[in-house]
Amino acid sequence: MEVDYSVVVSPSTMADLNASPRSSTGAASRSRRQSVGFNERTSSHNSRHSGRISGRSSVRDEAQTSDELFRKQRVVRCMQIERERAARSKMERAEHDDWLRLRSVERSEVVKHMTDEQIVELLQREAREIERERLEAEEAIRRGVEEAAARQRQRTSQNLNNRSSTEFSHRGGQRPLASDIANRTWTDSGDTVGDRMRASADIKSVTKPLGPQRAGTEAGSKALTKPSTAAVGKFPQALATAADVHLTSGDKLTPKGSTTHVRGDEPPGANNSATTTTAPVTDVATSTRSRLERLSDIVAKLQRAQEDALALRGEMKSLKQAQQEAEMRFRVESERADNEAKAKRMFAKRADTYKASVEELQRKTAEVEAELRTLRQRETRNQTMQKVKDELKMATEQIRALEEENKDLKDRHQRLHDENARLSSNVRRISGASQGELLPEFEGIFEGVSGDMNASGSEMRNTGQDREALGSFVVKYNMLVDQFEELQRQSAEQQLELQRIISENKELKNRSQGQPPAASKRQPVSEATVRSEGTFGDGKEIEHLRWEARKYKQEAIETRKELKALKESSENEISSLKEWCERLKVKCKRQTDDIKKYMSQNKAVDATKGETKKKSPDTAEDVDGAKAACAAEVGRLQDEILQLRSRLSESTKKEQAAISLAESLKREKVDPYSRDKRKEEELQRQVDTLTRTVKERREAEARWKESQQATENELKSLLAELTASRKTIENLKHEVSSLREEQKACTPLKQEHSDENAELRLTVTAINTENEELREKIATLQKELEELRRRYIDLEREAEERNANAQKEINELRRENENLRRPPATKVNSNKCCQ
Repeated sequence: MEVDYSVVVSPSTMADLNASPRSSTGAASRSRRQSVGFNERTSSHNSRHSGRISGRSSVRDEAQTSDELFRKQRVVRCMQIERERAARSKMERAEHDDWLRLRSVERSEVVKHMTDEQIVELLQREAREIERERLEAEEAIRRGVEEAAARQRQRTSQNLNNRSSTEFSHRGGQRPLASDIANRTWTDSGDTVGDRMRASADIKSVTKPLGPQRAGTEAGSKALTKPSTAAVGKFPQALATAADVHLTSGDKLTPKGSTTHVRGDEPPGANNSATTTTAPVTDVATSTRSRLERLSDIVAKLQRAQEDALALRGEMKSLKQAQQEAEMRFRVESERADNEAKAKRMFAKRADTYKASVEELQRKTAEVEAELRTLRQRETRNQTMQKVKDELKMATEQIRALEEENKDLKDRHQRLHDENARLSSNVRRISGASQGELLPEFEGIFEGVSGDMNASGSEMRNTGQDREALGSFVVKYNMLVDQFEELQRQSAEQQLELQRIISENKELKNRSQGQPPAASKRQPVSEATVRSEGTFGDGKEIEHLRWEARKYKQEAIETRKELKALKESSENEISSLKEWCERLKVKCKRQTDDIKKYMSQNKAVDATKGETKKKSPDTAEDVDGAKAACAAEVGRLQDEILQLRSRLSESTKKEQAAISLAESLKREKVDPYSRDKRKEEELQRQVDTLTRTVKERREAEARWKESQQATENELKSLLAELTASRKTIENLKHEVSSLREEQKACTPLKQEHSDENAELRLTVTAINTENEELREKIATLQKELEELRRRYIDLEREAEERNANAQKEINELRRENENLRRPPATKVNSNKCCQ
């Protein structure tokens, strides 16, 4: 079965769709119940008027069967239509919910990427759309309610007219007409139910047009209900009362009064029509119709009026319910609109407050940042000053410690010097005494040996071995003398070297005392730091000066370490020299003791010459033993001398390396500061020269501007003179023209004034020549002015170029100064000085 989905949606249906699902479901159920009731009434009506003979008879004719079949088909069709309508409304509600959900999702996604102003505009636009839709819905509902009220009034008037006509047709015996009117009434009642279904969502203005009518209908229904019940309950009394009235009043009482009493709620127009139509009826009523029929008609009318009142009461109840629902929806919608408006206003207020709070926070943040910057600057300045003060305090303490160390070193140097002088005096004394004592002894021995050799020449000549032993002894004696002299010479050289080392140590101490202390070195750095902080407050300059302070501090620490190492090395060398001197003393004493022992042995030999001469083999053996002992001693002494020489050479090399390293470190420490100072002074001189040059150029430009101003003033004066001369020329021209006119007017006097004209011509020519000269002068002055302008432009260009070059030179000098102030790439390792 094809279903037609082209449904015309009424305003009530729109209101049901826009309303909540519960209200829509309730409205659908009510409309379904009403339609079912309508179909039942229609089917019962058709069955009532079917061709069946008896309501209880089981025999049915063909018309009744077909009517029942059609009735069942209509019921099935109505139920199918209702189910399809319910499914369609459910689907539409689901689509509407999905559409609302999609719109809410889209709106939330769009609102995420919108600013506060755009959100406010969106809310305002949505509020305007909701207000417009609400007004359109109210207008449609109002029109629907007005149409429903108009149809209700029309049906009410038609029902009244139909009832009056039915009454008169009953009185005239027109039963078929009454049945047709009843059928039309049922049809109208069915239409009324359909209209009532369509007007279920009417609001507001339904009470205004229907208020008086509803009040009158209720009063009429109550009035009709009471008489009808009274009439039904007291029917015999009514008949008796009517008979009495008829007997007493006769023909004066007419049914018009009873009709007027019963139909008191009809409008005047209906009464007039009833009066016009009841004119023949009164004539008939005067006839012999029984009052019983009139009373039965009155009861039927009362019953119909009661049914109409009940129908109106149900309709008014449904209208009230629809009105309440519409008012509820309107109240909910108004509350929602009010809430949205409040939300928009609250959002706008919050946005304004948020903006104001954000601006206030930004302002406070800026103030706090400014205060924080100032506090940081103050803190950095205070920290820098405190660091400088601490460094100065440490430097003063270090200077005091160095002064104390220098004092201790001076004392120790003095003690070492005294001890060295004492040792040198002892060495000189020992060396002089031993030489003065030993040489005569050796000479006496040599003379004694030579005398013995002369006295016993024959014996010695006879014994060649003794001669060779004596020669070897002499050679050994000479070697011992040479070795002793060499030792004396080496001791003298070592003494000189010791003196030199002591003098160099003293010189180093003097240099260390004469150098500017660490505080004096740090003073320009601290002054530069404070000056830079006071004037510029640049973080880079402060960091650079801090780096320089750390560098100088590190260099001071390294210098102290190197001085300490040099002091230790010098102490080690002095101690080694002391030990070496002690060893030399012991060795010299041992040698002198050996020589004295040997000389005493030789003296004993001289005292016992006879015995020696007799025992010459024993003397030879003694000489050989002394020779061997002397050779061994000489070898040992030579080995010790070689060791001492090697150690002395090593110590001298180390001392020289340490001295050269210390001097290089001192040069590296002192020279960069002086070099930086010299470069800074040179940069300052260059800057002064550049500023002086710029100042001279500016003065030259000022002088040139003054000369140009004087030239312009002179040119202005010349132009003023030129204008004055032109005015005089014009005046003279006017005078000449006037004279010519006078000459023309006075032709007889032409000869008399010829001389005057000649003079005037000469004057005019002189003025013209002067004018030409002035023009030439002005032209030359203009040329000079142009030349001066060109020169001025060239000078400005040249000055700009020089300024640019000077700025470049200044920037280069600053870069060079920064490069000079940077730390060196490599540092001298102070640990390698004494390895």
